[in-house]
Parts: sequence; structure tokens; C-alpha cells
Amino acid sequence: MEIAVELGPEVSKLGRARIFRAKAKHIADYSAEEISKAMDKMIDRNAVVVTDEWRSYRKALGTRIHLPIPSGKGDAMPEIHRLIFNLKNWLRGTHHKVSDFHLEQYLNEFFCRFNFRNCLESLPFKILNQMIRHHWKPYQQVIAA
Repeated sequence: MEIAVELGPEVSKLGRARIFRAKAKHIADYSAEEISKAMDKMIDRNAVVVTDEWRSYRKALGTRIHLPIPSGKGDAMPEIHRLIFNLKNWLRGTHHKVSDFHLEQYLNEFFCRFNFRNCLESLPFKILNQMIRHHWKPYQQVIAA
């Protein structure tokens, strides 16, 4: 799984940037090609990408602006690790078991909820808008997708 986050202008109580939005993509393996495909879908070409110093990121990012930082066993990016921890707990606690077949839908649900937390006042409008734009599907079609 590859996770991308956008840091917002707000600062936490500890003086660190807060995660504004996040996305995740289920990837087959951690090769530079798979990471590159996931990043192309999740991250704008002109964005500054901050990663740890794992070698596959250099090759996967190609000509993008890349700022590798030492991870320090996760100390350098605690917000992302907290997000991953929350995702894992949500999957274990709410769903108990997640199949690979439906993992992408679970990720979409979690990150949709996470991203909407900043705009609660417009949430009913956004949900209704999504319901209007998408065609209804019977349950059997949803689980077969």
C-alpha cells in the first residue's frame, strides 16, 4: 500500500504541520514501477514529494521534486505513522478482516472519511452530490466488482 498526504497550513500543538488530505493506493509490490504508477495517480506532477531515504523512491519519482529525509525509525514523519496506525486500527476494529479483493474500496472509504473531517458543514451537500452523480447498483454488482 502506498499512502500520500498533503500537509495543510495549520500547525499542531507540537509545532508540526497537520495532514490536510490523504490518499492511498493498493500496489502489487514495492518495485519502483509500481510506486511510480501509484504516485502518478495520487500526486500532482509539480508537487514537492517528501519521503524517507528508501532507494526505490528516487527511481520511482524520476524528475519530480524530491526531498528525501532520514526516517529515524519513524521519528521524522510521526503524522503519517499515526495515520497508518489509525487506518490499521479502523480495519481491525470495524471490519476485523479485509480481503485483497475489496481492499481498495476499504481504503477509499477510510480516506474519504478522513478527508471530509475538515469540512463537516458541507458534508451533507457533498454526500448528496455523490449520490446524484453515481448510478445505483444492486448489492450483488457491488460485491462482484
